[in-house]
Amino acid sequence: MLPNTPAHTGHARFPMTSCHIWTATAHQHWSYFQENKMLIEEPACEEWSWPDFEPSSQFDYSTRFDSEKGCQLFVFNTESPESVPVRALLYCDKPEDQSSCDHFVVHVRYTLLRQASLHQWLEHDQWLQGLRSLTASLDIDELLLHIMKNAMQAIPAVDRGFLMLYDQHANLLIPKASIGMGSSIYDFKVAIGEGITGKVFQEGIGRIFDREQSREAMKNIRPESMEQLKNASVTENVEFDQPIVMAVPVSMNEETIGVMIVHQIKAKRQLTRQDLRHLQGFADLAAIAIYNAKLYTEQRKANEYLVKRSQIHEKFIQLSLQEADLSTITKTIGKMLNLPTALIDLTENRWFPDQTSIEKHFTSFPIFSSWERQGSPREITLPTGNCYHLFPITNGSITLGCFVVELHRPLDKLDIIVLEQAGAIVALEMINTYSLTELSYKKSHEFFNELLLFREPTNIVVKAKEFGLSATQPFFVVLIQMSHHKQDAKQKEACRRRLIAALHTALGLKNGLLFNFHEKITIVLHTDHSRTQKNLIQKLSTAFKQWENEDTPLLHVGIGSVYAGLANTAKSMEEASKSLSFLLTRNKPGMIRYEEIGINRLFLNQPPEEIEQFITEILAPLRGTKAQASELEQTLKAYISANRSTSVTAEQLHIHPNTLYHRLRKIEEILDLDLDDPEDWLKLYLACHLSQTY
Repeated sequence: MLPNTPAHTGHARFPMTSCHIWTATAHQHWSYFQENKMLIEEPACEEWSWPDFEPSSQFDYSTRFDSEKGCQLFVFNTESPESVPVRALLYCDKPEDQSSCDHFVVHVRYTLLRQASLHQWLEHDQWLQGLRSLTASLDIDELLLHIMKNAMQAIPAVDRGFLMLYDQHANLLIPKASIGMGSSIYDFKVAIGEGITGKVFQEGIGRIFDREQSREAMKNIRPESMEQLKNASVTENVEFDQPIVMAVPVSMNEETIGVMIVHQIKAKRQLTRQDLRHLQGFADLAAIAIYNAKLYTEQRKANEYLVKRSQIHEKFIQLSLQEADLSTITKTIGKMLNLPTALIDLTENRWFPDQTSIEKHFTSFPIFSSWERQGSPREITLPTGNCYHLFPITNGSITLGCFVVELHRPLDKLDIIVLEQAGAIVALEMINTYSLTELSYKKSHEFFNELLLFREPTNIVVKAKEFGLSATQPFFVVLIQMSHHKQDAKQKEACRRRLIAALHTALGLKNGLLFNFHEKITIVLHTDHSRTQKNLIQKLSTAFKQWENEDTPLLHVGIGSVYAGLANTAKSMEEASKSLSFLLTRNKPGMIRYEEIGINRLFLNQPPEEIEQFITEILAPLRGTKAQASELEQTLKAYISANRSTSVTAEQLHIHPNTLYHRLRKIEEILDLDLDDPEDWLKLYLACHLSQTY
């Protein structure tokens, strides 16, 4: 509240119409002092011949009488609140005496002091208005504009101004509020150290720049930035002129975050350190406003985050209570994220919802890989250019499935919360399905054991229909076992389930038995004839090749012969088991039918060490140093492979037939055998064959 003041500062002895007062401005230009503004035109200070003045004390003054113009001239300096040069005149008919001169000087000092006091009251009021504005709004742009207005009103010697804040992403100072500037000021951006604003920001110290200093400081500013500043500064068809500038840093917690800058276009009075302090005070208010707005924004976001997180949790609790299926849950996630979302159940190789565009894009993409076993989310870009976020659903170290979110924008914290909350419910649903599948496997295994024994044919025929099997239709058995892999028991089990899902997809299994038990996958497949069996085996082979491309354990697959009627299940099962054993004992991955084992069937039940002993007893003499030098074992195996043809053998070994005859005689001599003797020949044939297959 300003103190009560009279309408003017006139004095009964020295009315305003009988005297003029001037004070010096920033560049020693003289500004006419007036309060009641009764004059139409301001008188020029240079019209009078002022006396010289060199003060010896703060209350000293110099005076002279101008007889031509009829006035007493005074020159002195004010002493409070700060020293300002003053020129004053008093119209009179004759020179004033000492007492009148002293009285007049005191009157002028009082008038100026009173005016300064009124300005201070105004500045204090604007300062209070700035403080009040801190609680008037939480909109940061509105707050900064209020503070800038109050600063301009509190420092009436300036004409325009603006406030710039540092943007870390752009690494530039950007205008946030302006008074007296054109709209293009918001296109004006400067780097640290560039122009006046950039220098004050860099140094962190407020300064007053006169016109010459302003021109010097603006030399390094970019032409386009200078053009934007000029466009924002030109008003009422007045061209841009370098102003007197006052700029102060805006700091928060000892960190400079921006700059407040004001311009003096017309020389009203000299800008002082007091003005600089006032501007710094408003800059500090701006910093407080920014800090408060930041705290409010962070708190609001935190509250919104907690509320939305609670809503997300409540939504999925409701879905769980409603026993929603995986398709419904996935569709709900897509709506909450507002992004296309799909779910793949890796234990069954099934997508939810069915037939989505995401599923089509991932047809040839190996979604199961090492990253999933680690259970870590990841973003990928397919050859189509589509970008996806993969969020695995895990149970301990086992990856059960994966959310696939098509990214049209980056995911935020709440999006991740949605996926986490949904993942927990989906994992529980999958574990329940997992348990049901385990029960189904157990029932299938128990029925398969009944088939092997086939003790109650009537009951077996009835049960077979429940499993989609015919008691009379031809069938064959397939046994699958994974090679040893660096996986724990749960990971191996999950891996087998994925393989079973892939086999279901490949075979389109409707009539047949497929289950997992004790690290083996058993399949009972119906077939009409050999061509049908060949087609089914080809489908299995295709599924196995796709599987092996996914960084998974190698497979050993044994296939039994086709038999008519389930009564022969034990026969096909035994053959499949022998075929599997044939691969395992040789540590050979792949697939083999029982018919393809050939003569090796005779040795399936032989311990490997006995076979190795037999091979050693027959061929060991050919592996001595002298024999190796003659390559006798290689010659013998080539001779057997060429069906005892000397010409073919000699050609394959790139030797003369006579050399071959010499080697054969030497083999007979070392082994003490006759190659023409049927029994000796059979022993050599079997030894060479077994050495290549075991």
